[in-house]
Amino acid sequence: MNIKTLITTFIITTVLIFGLPISLLAGELGLQSEFQTVGIGQKFQIDLWLDTDNEPVNALEGQIIFPAELFKLEEIRDGASVVGLWVEAPHYIQLDNGDGKIIFSGIIPHGMSESRARILSVIVEALEAGSGSINVINANVIGNGISGRRTPLTLSRLTVNISADKAVTPFVLKEDKKSPEPFYPRIASGPDIFDNDFFVIFQTTDDETGIDHYEIIESSKDYSDQQLKELDASLWQMVINPARLSDQSLSSFIYIKAVDRAGNQTIAKLAPQATVLTSSPYKYYIFSVIIGVVTLLCLFFGFIMWRDLWKKKIQD
Repeated sequence: MNIKTLITTFIITTVLIFGLPISLLAGELGLQSEFQTVGIGQKFQIDLWLDTDNEPVNALEGQIIFPAELFKLEEIRDGASVVGLWVEAPHYIQLDNGDGKIIFSGIIPHGMSESRARILSVIVEALEAGSGSINVINANVIGNGISGRRTPLTLSRLTVNISADKAVTPFVLKEDKKSPEPFYPRIASGPDIFDNDFFVIFQTTDDETGIDHYEIIESSKDYSDQQLKELDASLWQMVINPARLSDQSLSSFIYIKAVDRAGNQTIAKLAPQATVLTSSPYKYYIFSVIIGVVTLLCLFFGFIMWRDLWKKKIQD
C-alpha cells in the first residue's frame, strides 16, 4: 500500500471538503460516574465524554489510567459511541507498575457536530478501601478549526473513595440481546490497496456493547441463514476491514459476520460477482466505492501520521 499517496489524498480531501486547515481543537475529555464513594466489592460504571466547545471533530485518541490495586476492570463498552471507526479499539493493558490502562483512538467519519458526546464506558469493581483517581492522559482531538492553531485538550480526572463502611448496592447492567446493525459489504480493487487485488469493505455499529470483531467465509456453497448459524466455528476466519479476498476470481459466496462484545451476531452475504467485477472497466475502479474506501483509509493513515508527528514534536 502506498502510504504517501494516501496521506496526500487525505490532506487534499480535507481541504477540498472543508476548505479549512486541520487543527487540534480546544475542548474537554472527561470522566463521569454517579458514584463518588463506594463500598468494597461495588461495581459501577464510568463514562468518558468529549466536550468539543461546539467545534467540529473528526478524530481523537487517548488513554485512561487507574490504580489496579483499587479497581478491577470488568468490561469495556463502546456501543452508541460517537466514534464510527476505531483506529485502535478500546483495550486494556496492565503497566509494569501495576496500574491499569485503557488505550483508544478513532475516527468520526462525518465529523462530530454535538457539543458533548459519549466516547466509551467502563465497568469497574472496587477492590479495597482507599481513594483512587482515574485519569485521562495523552489525549488529542483533530478537527476543522478556523485558525489552524494547536491548542491543548483539557483533561479531567475522577476521584472515587472506597469505604469499608459503605454498603454495596446491586449493580444491574442491561443485558445486550441486540445484534449489530445490518450492513452491506462491497468488493473493490485499486492500485494503492492490496496491489490491485480484490478486497471486501465492511463496517457496522452496535448500539449497546459495541463491535468486538469481524469474521469471514469464502465458499462455493450458497448457505441459508439457518445453515450459517450451524456452521463449525473453525470455518470462520477473523478479519480486519478492509480484507483481501482469497478467491480473486470472485466466484465464491462471501459471508461477513459482525460479532459484538456480548456475542450477538449479524451476517452479511455477497453472491459471486465474477461476471460483474472482472470485466472492463470495473476491474480497477468502481468509482463510488473506491472514493469511499480511499477517503476512509486517508483519514485512518492521516490520523496515525499526525499522531506520530505530534508526539515527536512534544518529545523534541
